[in-house]
Amino acid sequence: LRWVAVGMAAFLVNMSTQGVLLGLQRHAIRNLIEISSLVLRVGVVVVLFALNGPSLEYLGVGFLAATLLRLSASLGVLHRVAPELKVRPVAISWTRFKELLSFGSHSLLWVATKRAIQETGPVIAMLLFGPVMATYLYLGTRLANAVGGLIITGGTVFIPLASSMTAGDDQANMRGVFLRATRFCALLALSGGACLVLFGQPVLDVWVGPGYEFAYTVLVIVTASMVIPWAFQAADGMFKGMRLLRPLTLLSLSQLVVVLVVAPLLGWIAGPTWFVVGLFAPIAVTFVAWMPAMASRHLDVDVGTLVRESVPGPLLVAGVVAVCGLGLQHIWTPDHVVVLVLECAAVLVVFATLTLLIGLDQRSRDVAWGWLRSRRPAG
Repeated sequence: LRWVAVGMAAFLVNMSTQGVLLGLQRHAIRNLIEISSLVLRVGVVVVLFALNGPSLEYLGVGFLAATLLRLSASLGVLHRVAPELKVRPVAISWTRFKELLSFGSHSLLWVATKRAIQETGPVIAMLLFGPVMATYLYLGTRLANAVGGLIITGGTVFIPLASSMTAGDDQANMRGVFLRATRFCALLALSGGACLVLFGQPVLDVWVGPGYEFAYTVLVIVTASMVIPWAFQAADGMFKGMRLLRPLTLLSLSQLVVVLVVAPLLGWIAGPTWFVVGLFAPIAVTFVAWMPAMASRHLDVDVGTLVRESVPGPLLVAGVVAVCGLGLQHIWTPDHVVVLVLECAAVLVVFATLTLLIGLDQRSRDVAWGWLRSRRPAG
């Protein structure tokens, strides 16, 4: 805990630098820093485990190492790309403080409600059904979050973009960006969900061994419930950038209240499977109820247009990805980590290819192909 405490202090200091990098549209650098810190964290833990044996202390050391890398790299990048920015205490006006407090208090509620739903689920499951069911719930949700976390992080990219467009009163292009971004998140959500359902049980067998079939059931329920919220992550980020803070906060609070009431009630009446349904299905229902309505009100995007632009292409790509995954599993059973990695990599290649060919809208496809051509070596 001491290692983690120091790491959390550095993490909190680094939040401002991460926000500045996003505001400067340095998304590629910021993502590279995040990936590098994750690789360092895993490497430190693996090396320490191999040299000295497993220990919770080494997990804390890995967290601290990753956080320090993230902080030092972010400060270095800021010094290079924006040398006029200095990290130092400064005086702040009352008006600016109220603006920061406004967004900060809403952000705190978003994070708090999300963490409350995630953390109380295993606790309630343990109280209702015992530690075994709580473990199943933890494993299933943890595996689903491996995909969902990537999509949610990607949605934050659209916060500064929407903020810049709002400040420039660029409403004409905001609608198009919203539709293209939602389509891209739908691609990730549907294909990622298909891969979770296909490879979830083999991953659990490799990760923790046989006997965790109910953890896979949890994974399927979580994936089915979260596909729609994942698809709306770009919309969520854009609405935050547009400063639509109050409706998003009400959305988060309504999710928390419904989940904490419905999930224990369903679990007590119908058992652990329905407890998991009650824990995640309300999130999907509230997203369906809120997000299209907000898009229609603030961006003049009706539900029919949203469905036509965001569903057919991603659904077709997800279907082909699922068929390819099933075919690979039929040819070569993924009962070993090497086979599992190879098959997942093959499915990822299929997804990337189909995304470039048919998944993206024409404008995004032209941008992607132009970027790929610019990367080819001359001659």
